[in-house]
Amino acid sequence: MKIQHIKIDFAEIKDAELSEFTQGVETGLTDNPVIFPAPPVAVATITTQRQDFENKLVKALNGNTADTAAKNAARVTLETSLKSDGRYADTATGSNVANKLLSGYKLSDLPNPVGELLAPDFMKVTDGNNAGEFDVDIAVVDKADGYLAAFAPESSTEPNPANWTIRWTKKHRATFTGFASGTRYRIAAAAVGASSIVNFSNPVSRIAQ
Repeated sequence: MKIQHIKIDFAEIKDAELSEFTQGVETGLTDNPVIFPAPPVAVATITTQRQDFENKLVKALNGNTADTAAKNAARVTLETSLKSDGRYADTATGSNVANKLLSGYKLSDLPNPVGELLAPDFMKVTDGNNAGEFDVDIAVVDKADGYLAAFAPESSTEPNPANWTIRWTKKHRATFTGFASGTRYRIAAAAVGASSIVNFSNPVSRIAQ
């Protein structure tokens, strides 16, 4: 069986996108200390290098040759740290694709999802930044191509999440909007694969703020 690996080649990531990607890695390594207990480059160091890159990128947009060179040098420094922690994360997770995805890095040669996928082990729902929003964190399911989040007012008598309001997300963490403040909702999640059969998690309940 072929093992997926964390990608440590960042050439395809544009300057304007590198900051967002790096923040994803910072979050992934910080939020999962049990899986990634000792990155060789501390997350705080990567944060400082990212901020330096961001500052120099702004100057380079309307700057001179020296500003562009400084931005390029800052990018090399940041990429070197990301590669170091990427190698570490790849080794620390072995063949566990779900844990690799938690790192915030992209994977090489990720296969197309096949077959029926299990229901997510858990789902965490919290209030979003604005009224009528839910932040949803779905447990990563190996080989999932995306996730479904099903919502229904708790007053609804429909028991099957497949018949509730369905939202799709490519990532296992997403913010969903448009809920009525003060209404309690049931929320369930399912992983999407090649199979037409989806298995929803046990629903959780939360009142929209």
